[in-house]
Amino acid sequence: MSRTAIRAQVGIDSATITIGAGNDRGGLYSFGSGRAMPDAVEVMAGHCNALGGLLGREVHVLEYDAAVVEVQARTEVQCTEVVAVVGQGYLQADDAQAAREACGLPSFDGWINDLTIGDPVVLVGFLHASRSEAAAARVVLIGPDTASGIRANEIRSAAIRESTVPVAVVASLTYPLDETPDWDALAEAVRDAEAGLVRIDGACASAIVSMLAAFAADESPPLIMSGPSTYDHACIADAVAAGLPVERLLVELPFHPIEDKGAAPVTARYVELLAEVAVEPTGDALLAASAFWRFASAADACGQRFGRACLAERAAELDGWTGGGLHRTIGSGRFSDTCAVIVGVDGVEFERRTPVAPGVYDCDPALSGMTVGGVDG
Repeated sequence: MSRTAIRAQVGIDSATITIGAGNDRGGLYSFGSGRAMPDAVEVMAGHCNALGGLLGREVHVLEYDAAVVEVQARTEVQCTEVVAVVGQGYLQADDAQAAREACGLPSFDGWINDLTIGDPVVLVGFLHASRSEAAAARVVLIGPDTASGIRANEIRSAAIRESTVPVAVVASLTYPLDETPDWDALAEAVRDAEAGLVRIDGACASAIVSMLAAFAADESPPLIMSGPSTYDHACIADAVAAGLPVERLLVELPFHPIEDKGAAPVTARYVELLAEVAVEPTGDALLAASAFWRFASAADACGQRFGRACLAERAAELDGWTGGGLHRTIGSGRFSDTCAVIVGVDGVEFERRTPVAPGVYDCDPALSGMTVGGVDG
């Protein structure tokens, strides 16, 4: 058998399929970034096995902690042990791209660009149209000083420049992952820019809470806008207990929130499965659960062709994927297809800000037809 054929069979035998899941639990400043993803993948694999497995085989999950800075090393090990990586939550996932391509390792990411990039345009368009926050037309972007974090800021800046919504990115900032960031200095930069909206990426318990704390004494703090990693009920409860201005927090979700209950049956079912083994149903967990079913669907479609090559083809096919109803259909990197649910915090609970009706997404008509070159899953 050729070396290529042998490589294609890694993680597969007659009885089992072995996949990898990852996070940065051991990172100096990650504070559990992506922590829920491997737990959720393990839950979904167990559920799949209870239903008879995948292609007649039992699915096994190996967890890899990249500790933020060891993504390439973990990927090189994954190349020798698993057929695919599913639902990873690495902050520096882009660092592993070359290693994955070298061994033909497909990755069904939990954090998908099409779901998480371009989001501030939707939010700012909503705010501008409603005239509820005129100051939010001045935006500061903040993300980790990783390749993917810097790229996300660049893409968001381009999206806002090319939109028809009259808003501006007045500063694009980063924070380090190898030391405790100076959140007070970042907050001062936001004040100096006279920004009304901060779009920040990061784990809820570290980056988002720290940013809120930096503005806790301000009379009129800016809106703090974040992504699905902040959809974490325990984290928000702790922030409320600490007296932080959570009423200024907005979270953009690509899925229907748990609070939708009967209007979001797939989300509710995922939550039930996670709860059965005491995994918190955070935003990261829900995205990882969806990533597992994207992998399972790809494997089923491959059938007799099942292996890395076919999975890699399917991993790139995001169009039409909805996580079985967990989130809106993904379009081909078109921000006109970036529809969202925006939630805020009322007391210690998340509640919809837009659209108000449960089970519905908000799509900003001002973004119709807009594309940004080079943006894809």
